[in-house]
Amino acid sequence: MDREEILKRSRKDNEGRDEMERKVFTGSGQKACAVGGILCAFLVVLECFVRDSVNLGLCAVYMSMCGTMLLFKGIELKKKYELIGGVVQLVIAAALLIVHIIMIMR
Repeated sequence: MDREEILKRSRKDNEGRDEMERKVFTGSGQKACAVGGILCAFLVVLECFVRDSVNLGLCAVYMSMCGTMLLFKGIELKKKYELIGGVVQLVIAAALLIVHIIMIMR
């Protein structure tokens, strides 16, 4: 395999993918998972103490994970639409969390 063939294969494998974007996506996914894990743990512990049952509040967790991913990606890549999408999803996640907590307290 000569140099040109290696470069051609590398270009084909990485077609449409920016190295910086790939790195940012990986980092944002890790941060999103961390936020989701913390939120899940909070909900599990709270409901265990209040009701002796477990309801993970999956919508709030999912929205917080997606919102964090978009927010981080928007900041790092300076893309407004992803930054705005991340903020909107995190606000929705906060609202879902508040509703979930109110339902637990009833």
